[in-house]
Amino acid sequence: MRLSPPAPSRSSPWAWIEQTTPGGVVLTDLKPAPGADNLVRLTRTATNRAEGRFDATYAAFMDLRPQPRHSPAGFRVERDRDQAERGTTNLDPHTPWSSLLVWFLASFDLGGEIAYGYTIPDGGALPAHSNNAPTASWIATSDGSWAETTLADQNGRHDVAEGGPRRLWRLVEKAHRTWIELGQPGWDRFGLTVTPGVHTVWLDQPDSEHTWQLNHPCWPE
Repeated sequence: MRLSPPAPSRSSPWAWIEQTTPGGVVLTDLKPAPGADNLVRLTRTATNRAEGRFDATYAAFMDLRPQPRHSPAGFRVERDRDQAERGTTNLDPHTPWSSLLVWFLASFDLGGEIAYGYTIPDGGALPAHSNNAPTASWIATSDGSWAETTLADQNGRHDVAEGGPRRLWRLVEKAHRTWIELGQPGWDRFGLTVTPGVHTVWLDQPDSEHTWQLNHPCWPE
């Protein structure tokens, strides 16, 4: 049996697995945070679990009803640039749009309540799809943390300003380092194991030394 959700569902995800006979397949979109998702093909095993790999390229289901929690405009964080901690980075400031897998890995530390977009010259913010020419990219989380990274660079490095309780861009850089150290794996090397109450992402094999547990599973999307 194959189940493909027409819209996101968060009410009783484990019921999907329980209703699938051993050997049956559930095709769903794992989205731990906005922009951090991909389809994963889960097969119900004889034991109380479902397991499978992510789509080798990239694919996702379209949301058919509003998801305020996943909207880049779902909350607002004031960016006090005068009190910001400043530094530089050589990481592409267009992340997450340029590096979906890096953003996916970063989401495990950033959490599910993420907003992101571009900054326009007057200091305002706009979504990624705007036609205006932005000067920086920004990310923010609902705890008041934020980071802003200039699109222009000097000798390959971009200016970074960060504020709030956490240093968000440093978490993105950490995810990028992890991805590099793992050999820059593609989606096909990642998989997911689902058991009641636990969602574990793994690299290459379920018993891999490289695993990530979702603190607040948003399955399925």
